[in-house]
Amino acid sequence: MQHNFDITNNGEIVDALIKGDEATFAMVYKSYFTSLRNYATTILSDQEAAYEIVQNLFVTLWENRKKLDREKSLRNYLLRGTHNNSLRYLKTHSLHQLHHEQIKQETSEEEENTINHDPPTDPETLLANILNELPERSKQVVIMSHIENKKSTQIAKELGISARTVETILYQAMKKLRAKAKK
Repeated sequence: MQHNFDITNNGEIVDALIKGDEATFAMVYKSYFTSLRNYATTILSDQEAAYEIVQNLFVTLWENRKKLDREKSLRNYLLRGTHNNSLRYLKTHSLHQLHHEQIKQETSEEEENTINHDPPTDPETLLANILNELPERSKQVVIMSHIENKKSTQIAKELGISARTVETILYQAMKKLRAKAKK
């Protein structure tokens, strides 16, 4: 089915997307993908991550197309989604780096302890001890997110809480983990 949509005619495009028109979706994808990827790249400084974020955004757009509001700008929806997902990626990526740096630091401390004949401390045990200091729900969310590599929406479904609550729990847990890592 060939359409001659004006990409700026938001209502007509959203209506077609809601109906599941794949040609319209392809047109939206071709019209916005490059600029959204470039925008994500400016936030992330990582083209591959930006590509993945925008790809996932379009998957989410298609999966949730029936929830679109024809009165709201599709362009703004895509820009906001790219922005929020890029920031979420940075937050998650920084937590992974924090864990990596913490384990590296603990490993070097363990080597020093070995030289001083102190009993060695296993980095996994140290990480487990720090995680055990978190409240149970926070510990569960951090493990699901960063060890089991589950997305916030999946965690939210499994735990019966909102995705926003998952993000808040991860943010608070990360603050606590940073504080512990500095000690």
